Amino acid sequence: MQKIGFRFDGVAKQPSRSHLANKVFAIGELIPKKILFSEITRAKPSLKTLGIKISVSYAKIRIKAGKPKKHPYFACCYNVGDLGDVNIVAFYHPLVADWSVMGRDADAYRMRIRSAIREEMIHSTQVITVKSRYDRSLDLTRQFKTAENYYEHLLGKIIEELATSGEGQEVVCTAAQKGVKIMSDCSRSKRLPMWPKTATARSYPT
Repeated sequence: MQKIGFRFDGVAKQPSRSHLANKVFAIGELIPKKILFSEITRAKPSLKTLGIKISVSYAKIRIKAGKPKKHPYFACCYNVGDLGDVNIVAFYHPLVADWSVMGRDADAYRMRIRSAIREEMIHSTQVITVKSRYDRSLDLTRQFKTAENYYEHLLGKIIEELATSGEGQEVVCTAAQKGVKIMSDCSRSKRLPMWPKTATARSYPT
């Protein structure tokens, strides 16, 4: 029976452990990759109707304050200042890695992806609504220098209201314990105008 291997100078060489591990990992990516992109494709028509773009980033790390940081699963990104070009970014590597965390349960993984996209869709719609309100209001443009300043003002008011009620305080404390930020620092990633693009706009390097 012929063994699978690589031939070098007439001698069969067995694949290394690292090569086999990479091959197994690549095969293991197929299912979560298929689910991820099917859910993105499924969401695109609704997002397009709302004027929201969606793209996939293959970046593995990001640098913040000179230190490497892990990417989130998804992020709502927009231009600094004017809140324009709203774009949901799906970070491929942490999303695919979550497949194992979910116990390789296809249905559970699909629902998690779908729920996360829905949350970012809501966030994106809020940003677009704030921008539209700011752009149409002469009073708001006089009171706040940019649409983003107005957005941060609204977020501050929400946090204040949460802090004044017992239920709100519980929500804030729970979020803090889980490491959840009210406004992600990824949300204000400034778009690079000359960044290489695929079919959709990107806010992050690939």
